[in-house]
Amino acid sequence: MILTENKLKELTLAADVLSKAHRQTRFFSTGQQASVFLSHKHDEISQLKRVAYILEELHASIYVDWLDNSMPQKTSGTTAAIIKQQIQKYDKFILVATNGAIDSKWCNWELGYGDAQKFDLGKIALFPIAQKIITGKVLNICKYIQLFNIILEQKDIQTGI
Repeated sequence: MILTENKLKELTLAADVLSKAHRQTRFFSTGQQASVFLSHKHDEISQLKRVAYILEELHASIYVDWLDNSMPQKTSGTTAAIIKQQIQKYDKFILVATNGAIDSKWCNWELGYGDAQKFDLGKIALFPIAQKIITGKVLNICKYIQLFNIILEQKDIQTGI
C-alpha cells in the first residue's frame, strides 16, 4: 500500500519539520552505510524532511540540493550541472514521489537523469506519498510503477538502501 502523509507523520514523530533553523544548520553526513540523492518538489519540504529522517535513521548519507551552498540562487545551467554531478556522486537516487513531484518538469528531468545513471545498477527508486488514499483514485505515479523500484513499506526502505 502507498504511504499516506498521515502515516508518514506517524512514522516520523521525532522529525523536526517546522524549524527553519534545522533547514539552515543541517549538514551532510559522511561515511555512512549508503548515500542517497533525494529528488523532491521544493514546496513540499515537510514530506522531504520526513523521508530524509527515515533514511538518516537507517544511517544513510543524504544529499538535498537546497542544502548545497554551491547552488546558484536562481536556477540556471550551473544548477543542472551541479545536480548531474551530485546524482553521479551519490550511490542511490530516490524521488519523493508526490503528485506534485510527478507533475514537476524539474523532478522529471532529475528522474530521467537519475534513470540514465542508476537504473542498470538497480539503484533508483520512488518513495510514493499520497495526500490520502481515495478508493478508485490513484497517484500519478502509476505511469512509473513498471519502470522503477517502488518503496511501499519500511522493509522496502531497509532493503532499498
